[in-house]
Amino acid sequence: MKALIVSKYFYPTVGGVESNAFYVARELVKKGIDVTVLASGEKRSEENIKGIKVVRLPTWLTIDPTPISPGVFTEVLRQKFDIANLHDPNPSQNFFAYLALRLKRKPFVVTYHSDIVPYSLSIKLMKYFYVHLFQRYFLFRKAKALMPTSPQYIEISDILHHFRHKCSIVPNGVDLAVFKPKEIRHPGKRILFVGRLIYYKGIQYLIKAMPEILEKVPDARLAIVGEGPLKGEWKALAKRLKVDDKIEWLGRLSDEEMLKEYQKCDVFVLPSIYKTEAFGIVLLEAMACGKPCVGTNVSGTEFVLEDSGIAVDPEDEEQLSTAIVRVLTDKKLASEMSKKGLMKVKNFDWGKIAERVLAVYGSALK
Repeated sequence: MKALIVSKYFYPTVGGVESNAFYVARELVKKGIDVTVLASGEKRSEENIKGIKVVRLPTWLTIDPTPISPGVFTEVLRQKFDIANLHDPNPSQNFFAYLALRLKRKPFVVTYHSDIVPYSLSIKLMKYFYVHLFQRYFLFRKAKALMPTSPQYIEISDILHHFRHKCSIVPNGVDLAVFKPKEIRHPGKRILFVGRLIYYKGIQYLIKAMPEILEKVPDARLAIVGEGPLKGEWKALAKRLKVDDKIEWLGRLSDEEMLKEYQKCDVFVLPSIYKTEAFGIVLLEAMACGKPCVGTNVSGTEFVLEDSGIAVDPEDEEQLSTAIVRVLTDKKLASEMSKKGLMKVKNFDWGKIAERVLAVYGSALK
């Protein structure tokens, strides 16, 4: 079987969509599938990453934060494959890919990561045309199957509930060969966040929770891994709240450095505030390292945290600080959460996830 995967960006770019595309592609290659990935880049290039043929296509411009890459159309026409897997939302690439797929009369499935949240005028316009017109009346109608990452997201999505009959739940995963517990000694209590510093991550509420946390746990420190457009704004907030000396901004780290941060922390926190956070792969990575996790009641993160973590209301620094303090001061609770998390992640190994994707491919080709 030859599979074509279309993703907004691809490894080494960091993100939930990119992680899913990379690890599924890697596992499919291990199972003997010929995999080609199309993704946006600065210019056209081809490379082989762990047996995956990666074709990066020129980005003409970026609109809030969607890359416009019309070259996807001609590249899909040029490639030879049996089935295509489009990662969504990805308005520009999936529009051009859809046109080419219809011309080639090739079957395709869609891995659905999240709805588009209209946080700006340009995104509102894009959502109207892409979701309410293109997705609903063209893309999803012609797709052989849709693969949302959690059952909860079908219920809260603006679009998925219309196509419930086409949905097969295929969650994100974690590389259990890499992410594993290891005790690394460090002074004080360490709180960790990993992710892009963008609007829906809600890091401002974690920063606002720090004064209360420090009052109860004076030796607590917050480590923030990642880069993004809101870094300056959030650093300024930390300074105003006089907690800037208690926060480490670690920026973008190598895989090895990030693994050490997971292993070093006492609690992992994902304070997301919008349903754009449809899953939270970082929660699985932290759990696989044996760490208790605190998140929010937004979409798929509930699915991940269910029975193994603490979920609080989004945009509520008081609930967030209370949950974090509980974990940092209650060793029995932290130990129980750690054990439950380690048990849970066994079902999320990327090899098992790829088997589910392959089953959807097989059904789509019948």
